[in-house]
Amino acid sequence: MKRTIDYAVKIRVYSAQTGVDSNVKHSMNPFDEIAMEEAVHLREELENETVYYAKSFRKDIGQTVDIISDVLQNSKLENSAIERERDVILREQQEVDKQMEEVVFDHLHAVAFQGQPLGRTILGPKQNILSINRNDRDSYIKTNYTADLMVLVGNGGVDHNELVKHAEKHFNSLPVSANPIPLGRLAHPKTQFIGSEVRIRDDT
Repeated sequence: MKRTIDYAVKIRVYSAQTGVDSNVKHSMNPFDEIAMEEAVHLREELENETVYYAKSFRKDIGQTVDIISDVLQNSKLENSAIERERDVILREQQEVDKQMEEVVFDHLHAVAFQGQPLGRTILGPKQNILSINRNDRDSYIKTNYTADLMVLVGNGGVDHNELVKHAEKHFNSLPVSANPIPLGRLAHPKTQFIGSEVRIRDDT
């Protein structure tokens, strides 16, 4: 069995801008020729944070961190990609709307966590998807893709000092938020459960 290393960059996103991050991530296509040549497997996850995840062999640690940093910092975000991925996300939303279990839980969370990030859907409302433009996404990236909101993590057969060295090389130009969040402090208040009942009546 070959030893592999897992890397991940987690971005702690400000909660007020729901529905934008998925569009940003779709356009930042990490599956480029360099990644395939280096046998680096990349994927993205979106729950409470954005995660760019890569798996590679130990000898490729430098290339792996380089690729992740390039995806995060140098994506072109061309208008043609925006329009193409807008359609992809709208189709994805249509598919989610057909899954009654997903719809039920979306409504459940919206009621149980009213006015809070956990009460919002991952993709966001359709009007947000339709209206997002490049300026919105540039602003989103400048606000959220900053050094104080990111964490670079490595596990498996990875040497900590080597990972730190590559992080300093590839991420040292990241900007810092105007009001950085101190370590140990939450980015927003803890989510509160709101006991409530909502009834929808249809007499048609």
